[in-house]
Amino acid sequence: MIWVFSGPRLDFVYDFLMSRRKTPETAPEIVLIDTGQGFASANITDPALIASVLMTLTEFNAGPAVIQTSVLGISPRGILPDGTEENQEIISQVSDEFSRIEENIANLFQGIRTGSISPLESELYVDELIGLIDRGKDRLLDSVSEQELAGLRFFEDAVRVKKDVWMKDEYFHIFNQSGDNNDSQSNLTKRHTAYRPDSDGVLRRITPFIYLEDGTASHYLMWDVIKDKLNPQEIQFTDSGILFTRMQGRGFEHKDVLFPTDKNGALLLDGLGKNPAFRQFSLDDFLAYSELDQVLFLKLEEMETLGYYDSLPPEKHPTALYRHAFAIRDELFRETSLMTVEDWIEARQDYFFGIEDFFFSSIETNLVTRYEELIASEELENSVKQEFASMRDSLIKTFQECRKAYENVSALRENLAIQLKDTFCILGPVGSTQSSWGIGSPENP
Repeated sequence: MIWVFSGPRLDFVYDFLMSRRKTPETAPEIVLIDTGQGFASANITDPALIASVLMTLTEFNAGPAVIQTSVLGISPRGILPDGTEENQEIISQVSDEFSRIEENIANLFQGIRTGSISPLESELYVDELIGLIDRGKDRLLDSVSEQELAGLRFFEDAVRVKKDVWMKDEYFHIFNQSGDNNDSQSNLTKRHTAYRPDSDGVLRRITPFIYLEDGTASHYLMWDVIKDKLNPQEIQFTDSGILFTRMQGRGFEHKDVLFPTDKNGALLLDGLGKNPAFRQFSLDDFLAYSELDQVLFLKLEEMETLGYYDSLPPEKHPTALYRHAFAIRDELFRETSLMTVEDWIEARQDYFFGIEDFFFSSIETNLVTRYEELIASEELENSVKQEFASMRDSLIKTFQECRKAYENVSALRENLAIQLKDTFCILGPVGSTQSSWGIGSPENP
């Protein structure tokens, strides 16, 4: 009897008793966003990619976001959303630097071959060539460093715009190191996602916070999320658990809740079953949205260059609507901005409405009809008519390609809008089981 009532023993008996309980329902608002393994198999993700995800979540009115992946450096697959110019600059600069190296090497061997450079001078020429290569390397490293900082700034801006984002404290340390934030790191809440399974490898409990050697405490990330969302007026630590009283969180107003703990104060976990039915996206879904959006804009720019918008007022040009929305987004990133997230979302909607209005207008039909009239004219030579026929066919093809690009973006946009509204999103790599979502990663011994 003493053994039975001495408290839960977290072993096979505890597992058996828990298995007899009804499996808790999976919250329908939870959405998992798989960030994959990152690069170098280190679960490290490009900050610009995560920033792009956060802005997409903002655009489609998603709820809170919890970032459990590490965010640092530049991923080989990453691009800044709406910012291919930055990548093209890097690629162009790499090409220029290697062209200089090739040219100097060619000059060296040409000089030796023609005898204009003597063996005595060749060593000096080689030293100068090595110096040029080193200086080129330094210029490339400076460019990559600037792009990395741009990604971190974009990430910081996206977090500020999204607002309800939780993450480990290390990301704020990155901002401090980049020189964008001079706040003292000692004022930051330290958070971690590591957990320690029981000796048999089964995860049954999690310590809500741990004390560090410097005397400070590091909070378990999801514990801080729960605490902030439930917003209790008081937290009591009792022998049976942690009691939240008079909560203010939406749907829990003025209620109390007890989180059971073991004798050491670790939170006891309730299993989610073998296959919890969480909705799930991959990082590629969000990358596809950004990339398809960019492809569509490039098609629209091509149509603008060809004069297909000439019959529209300038403010109704689809490209003008895109640039207007993009300008509002940039303005949102300013801490003193008078623009709101709602302004940006509305501008994005106006952009897509503008494209739809353009395609449903008579502009394409009028242009094709004009070409048909020219082709049917008896006053023009056959060679000229053939040119007009080619221009007509090119116009039809351009409209078809642009309409297809618009349909691709719209289909994905519609799906994201339905799936993300009012959700609770957790970003991180999928572990060996889905229960690792919202939990973290095993502590490194």
